[in-house]
Amino acid sequence: MKSFSQTVSFSKDSIIINSKLCMHFQQSNDTSYIYSLDDKKLIQWQVKPIGGGKFSTTYFFPGIEKTFHKANVNGRNAIIMALVQFKVIEDCTLYEKRLLKFIEKFNEE
Repeated sequence: MKSFSQTVSFSKDSIIINSKLCMHFQQSNDTSYIYSLDDKKLIQWQVKPIGGGKFSTTYFFPGIEKTFHKANVNGRNAIIMALVQFKVIEDCTLYEKRLLKFIEKFNEE
C-alpha cells in the first residue's frame, strides 16, 4: 500500500515502510502491540465487538499517555496507514508532537 510517498507493507509480525523494517507487531491474548525496533512500546490496543459484525478499538500511546478512538480505525493496518497518511509516522519514526495534533483533530472519544 502506498500512502503519501511512503510505501507500507505488513507481515505477520512486522511493519515495513519504504522497504525498510520499521516496527514489530505482537499479539498477546486480546491485546495487540506495536514496538519500535529497539523494543519501545509505541501503541497498544484491544479490538472489542460491539454487535452487528462491528468492532471498536481504543488505542493507547504510552509515550504520550494518550488514548485515541475513531470508529473507522480498527486494527494494526488501519492505525498504521492513518498515522503514515498524516505524517505522524515518517521514515520509521513516530513523531509525538504530530501524534498529539492527530489525536486532537481526529479523536472521537
